[in-house]
Amino acid sequence: MKRVLITGANSYIGTSFEKYAYEYYSKEFSIDTIDMVDGTWREKDFSSYDIVYHVAGIAHADVGNVTEEVKKKYYAVNTDLAIETAKKAKKDGVKQFVFMSSAIIYGDSAPVGKRKRITKKTKPHPANFYGDSKWRADKGVRKLAEENFIVTVLRPPMIYGKGSKGNYPTLSKMAKKMPIFPDIKNERSMLYIENLCEFLCQIMIRGKGGIFWPQNAEYSKTSDLVKMIADANNHKILVSKAWNIGVKLATLIPGKPRGLANKAFGNMSYDQKMSKYDFKYQSVELRASVEKTERKKEGKKALQLASVASMIDQFNMPNIEILKSLGYEVDVVADFKKPGTITTKRAKDLIQRLNDMNVKVFDIHIPRSLNPIIVLSAYIKVKKIIETEGYDLIHCHSPIGGAICRLAAVSQRKRGTKIIYTAHGFHFFKGAPIKNWIIFYPIEKWLSKYTDVLITINKEDYRRAKKYFNAKNTVYIPGVGVDTKKFAPRQDRREKIRKELNLSDEQIMLLSVGELNENKNHISVIKAIKDTDYVYVIVGKGDKKLELESAAKECNVDLRLMGYRSDVADFYNAADVYVLPSLREGLNVSLMEAMASGLAVTCSDIRGNTDLIVDSTFDPKDTKGLAVALKNTLDNKEKLSERNIKMIKKNSVYQVNNNIKKVYQIAEFQMKG
Repeated sequence: MKRVLITGANSYIGTSFEKYAYEYYSKEFSIDTIDMVDGTWREKDFSSYDIVYHVAGIAHADVGNVTEEVKKKYYAVNTDLAIETAKKAKKDGVKQFVFMSSAIIYGDSAPVGKRKRITKKTKPHPANFYGDSKWRADKGVRKLAEENFIVTVLRPPMIYGKGSKGNYPTLSKMAKKMPIFPDIKNERSMLYIENLCEFLCQIMIRGKGGIFWPQNAEYSKTSDLVKMIADANNHKILVSKAWNIGVKLATLIPGKPRGLANKAFGNMSYDQKMSKYDFKYQSVELRASVEKTERKKEGKKALQLASVASMIDQFNMPNIEILKSLGYEVDVVADFKKPGTITTKRAKDLIQRLNDMNVKVFDIHIPRSLNPIIVLSAYIKVKKIIETEGYDLIHCHSPIGGAICRLAAVSQRKRGTKIIYTAHGFHFFKGAPIKNWIIFYPIEKWLSKYTDVLITINKEDYRRAKKYFNAKNTVYIPGVGVDTKKFAPRQDRREKIRKELNLSDEQIMLLSVGELNENKNHISVIKAIKDTDYVYVIVGKGDKKLELESAAKECNVDLRLMGYRSDVADFYNAADVYVLPSLREGLNVSLMEAMASGLAVTCSDIRGNTDLIVDSTFDPKDTKGLAVALKNTLDNKEKLSERNIKMIKKNSVYQVNNNIKKVYQIAEFQMKG
């Protein structure tokens, strides 16, 4: 198996190749992608890869009135970045470097009525800075070729397919709207995306180097192409030479009219002899490629988007499974490099698990704070994915991730895509800081008009959103539910963890599960149990670790910080009381897990918590009240344990999943309606 690194994450060609290779050559290739925008790629070790496929670049240049600064950017990206990447690949011991050059290096197409047929003897002669930037890169990377470093340069003509950019989508729009079209004789080389992907697979398997000119087996004529597109969309269009006079007149008018006429009906083709190789790749004929490009999706496609990978891992795997059971092809967008509350190793394992489920992963840094630059970057990337992939249904999560996603999907929603947003606890709530209301309330209310289904996970959020927001549908589903089979009373688990912690069965163990951050408010528990014999155990990681350790030392508290643990279920069984002192929650998952495990609970008197616990609560800022609530909970822990097990059954993951499935089915019904 050859390991391939695609340099240029989320590009149309790179993404198409990755998908094609995964579908047809999964035993031949293992593929990773890397973003070239922020420069961090320079720190990555390429030595584990056999092939680097470089697709990063700026294309479709408007070469009219552009500044020198813009031109410099083209050379910096199309030329310098390509050569620098090739040099790094060579230095790191990569065996093959595949570079996407372009037919643009041979200059502009010939004007209407004149032929331009390129052969192997035709010398490149760029007509503008865009073509020149590609030509310099073409030459630069080939100079690096050696016996142990194969350089493969592709000079394809116009590439097209579903989701492609450039001239084809423009032609497609015209073909679906215009009643008449001129019948001008012209000849162009084109390359369908699947033919390109097959070519790439064959070139990489064989390890071939040199210059290659892949193209379709047939030339295209603009009027024939327009007729094929119209036919594929059941649109009647009259193609006739009677309208040719309009094109001929346009060629006589200098400037834009002549340029547009030549662009649409000019001539530029490769000699077919130079595109024949010792393997087949032109498997899709022109008409079939047009039909496949224009064809409405045969299957259903959905996207799950969350800010960080931990939200996918801990909350959304059931959603993915439900969508797949309903017949959807599912993609995932999240930040896997900064994965949230799980380790980077678990994030990598999650990618593998998703790939094994045939779920495509897009690793994108989605901020959890309002950094304008990062937000804009994430928006651009998410928008490109949504428009390229063409989802029927999108389910997004988290405040900023949900905002980015809904804005990026505005145009696709107009085309019928259904948008579902789960609010895992609004930042504005009874008792929240006034700034939260000023900032987040108007944003969420405004975005609700771009939401088909707004899922709220606690009753306070539901009542407010139902009354004041503008989502088409607002529903209440109690969180992501709890697996009452996994989280249940187990005496053997109690013994296992207490032995690890060196605790006797009589020692009082308090437990909290969650990030070590300000909102989780663990410090209040430490202050409330000052100078007691209680052992306070926290499962989770975060930036407050040192602060909590310092507070525990000052308060003479036996604090055990366990970091991330995959066996968290065992900790619930080992504890005597679960403490949730958060300042803000939506509907806390660990609270439900603790209840299902038969653990007595004391928690802060806030939104979400009070949906589950009606007593044994405290003001999260009142440490004395917390101490009193904790003592009452310990005194009544057997009674509270029985009640919690009984109450949590309505919040089982099985019931919640059934409710989510109904939401997806309703959205699907609305698509058909």
